[in-house]
Amino acid sequence: MLTRNYLLSKAPPNNERGADCFTWGPQDKRRSFFSSKRTWEIMRPSASRLPLTKVVWFSCSVPKHSFTFWISHLDRLPVKARLLNWGMSIDANCTLCSQHVETRDHLLLHCEFSEQIWHLLLHRLGFPPLIFNDWNTLITWLLTRSGSSRTLNRIAAQATVYNIWKERNNRVHNSASSPPLTIFRHIDRTIRDILLARRHNKRCRDLLSKWFAYS
Repeated sequence: MLTRNYLLSKAPPNNERGADCFTWGPQDKRRSFFSSKRTWEIMRPSASRLPLTKVVWFSCSVPKHSFTFWISHLDRLPVKARLLNWGMSIDANCTLCSQHVETRDHLLLHCEFSEQIWHLLLHRLGFPPLIFNDWNTLITWLLTRSGSSRTLNRIAAQATVYNIWKERNNRVHNSASSPPLTIFRHIDRTIRDILLARRHNKRCRDLLSKWFAYS
């Protein structure tokens, strides 16, 4: 209807006013040629890149790790606290410790099970034991770390979040569990494989030796 009304408001073509011509684009930026890139930019304007992007999506990241980390950042993991809000009748206690309500921050950061894994990881990265107060504290830590090992910190953090979430799901769906040390050994093996596969990438060239430095 809007298109019809607009066309009716315009005078019909007239040869006396010259030949018809075609233009493409917004009213104030019309051009005589078509550009698929420009059309995409008009239809879907892109927002400015957030600093968090560097933590989630970077050249040496593992896609499945990045995706889980991104969903975790949005707080959209189906943890028990969210399932309760959806109306499901379930036990709200944490799957890993059974002592507190299972929220994102508790499950991935504050649970005694998860804290043991983070302490082992931080030691391997050369940092003293650190407790992340909340998710934003973890993000700030990943953003403020400087130097060539920054990429290693991000790879390790994403692998840790992914494997803690995987262990949680393994307990829920398969009734199988592993101790924190076993989970960390799997994270260790995963990080070695990631760095070996990316050893020719200039950002990862020296990271394997740094990962072994505090082993």
